[in-house]
Amino acid sequence: EYNALIAALEEARQLGAAEIEVRTDSELIQRQVTGVYKVRQPHLKPLLDRVRVLAAHFRSFAIVHVPRERNRDADALANRAMDERGSGREPAS
Repeated sequence: EYNALIAALEEARQLGAAEIEVRTDSELIQRQVTGVYKVRQPHLKPLLDRVRVLAAHFRSFAIVHVPRERNRDADALANRAMDERGSGREPAS
């Protein structure tokens, strides 16, 4: 999930976004990025550092937790896109 967040921030930056609000169903990532929780897993620390560097490029950055039960449609679309990408097909619109 950190890699997806990094990819989204890189894409937003390339598109010239000045303000960004990320919505995630990962409460853990949301709390780690906002500093509520510390990152205890050593392999995640460089990923969090990259998120923070990228976030600093925006005039405004927010990350909001959306409970999974309120995120089913978006989750299904994301899973479908990942499945199609993994199969070599282009994701459907």
